[in-house]
Amino acid sequence: FTHDAFNLPTGDPDTGWYNLYVYSYIDSPDSALSATLLPVPMPSQLNDSIQVKDLTVRFGTILVSVYDSMHVVLQ
Repeated sequence: FTHDAFNLPTGDPDTGWYNLYVYSYIDSPDSALSATLLPVPMPSQLNDSIQVKDLTVRFGTILVSVYDSMHVVLQ
């Protein structure tokens, strides 16, 4: 966890409510196919998990936790 995640490029806090999700994944799920199903996209730089002649596939499993929320405020 880093406080920088809630800062603007100027270094000032970006106040407000945030929904926090935890993703767990095995192998290389396809980020293009999962993008419409997940709250935020998966990394697109995952390696192909199946490679045979004339076929390249990304196969994997994604588990998403129930989200929690966090309120960022100024003191």
